[in-house]
Amino acid sequence: MSAVAVSGGGIGAGQKTIGEKRQTLLRHRRTFGIAHYCNTAVGGEKMEINIVFRIAAVGILVAVLHQVLMRAGREEQAMLTTLAGLVVVLFWVIQYISQLFDTVQTLFQL
Repeated sequence: MSAVAVSGGGIGAGQKTIGEKRQTLLRHRRTFGIAHYCNTAVGGEKMEINIVFRIAAVGILVAVLHQVLMRAGREEQAMLTTLAGLVVVLFWVIQYISQLFDTVQTLFQL
């Protein structure tokens, strides 16, 4: 197993090495099946379904505002509204993208 600690510093009490985390993930995959494995982050936290609903709500709101502003002849404001919606969603999703890269890095020990 790898002796590199996952969170900075050295290997202390309670910290798992990358190899130990990988073994835990693989054990969960065998025990609970692929559906549970895909819904679990590296730290063992369940991914929230609320983020999907929040993204959908922002998408609907931005689409309606875009159409209203376009019909009113305010193309610039419509574009800025769409851009603002995109930025808000990216701020919400960036932590999940980070967790995805950490998971891939842990699984393949890169």
